[in-house]
Amino acid sequence: MIKPTSYKFVLLLALLYIGNAELYCQKNEWATHQIKFPPICAVNMFSPGLELSYELNHHRYSTQVSAAYLVVIFDTVPRGSNFNGYRFGLEEKIYIKTFKRKIKMYLSAEYIYQ
Repeated sequence: MIKPTSYKFVLLLALLYIGNAELYCQKNEWATHQIKFPPICAVNMFSPGLELSYELNHHRYSTQVSAAYLVVIFDTVPRGSNFNGYRFGLEEKIYIKTFKRKIKMYLSAEYIYQ
């Protein structure tokens, strides 16, 4: 017999999979301004929460600023830490190569205050 928590976990994974397909689809052009909401952060094992990011793309470089509110939304996976409160991040990317279909390979450095 399957436990009710496993039903919740499967439903959550299905919703996150469908949500990612809709949120991360873009047109053929690489957008200069991007607002990102990664729903998979809600079930992060170490610091679960709600995160929102803004990325500014300037040709070969890109800067991303993110903020997250650390809160347990779904209690389906055990937590690996006791983090709570807020997390702020600053990430700088340098694009190395662009492949077909606008897939870009990059290196990045990120500073996070938690």
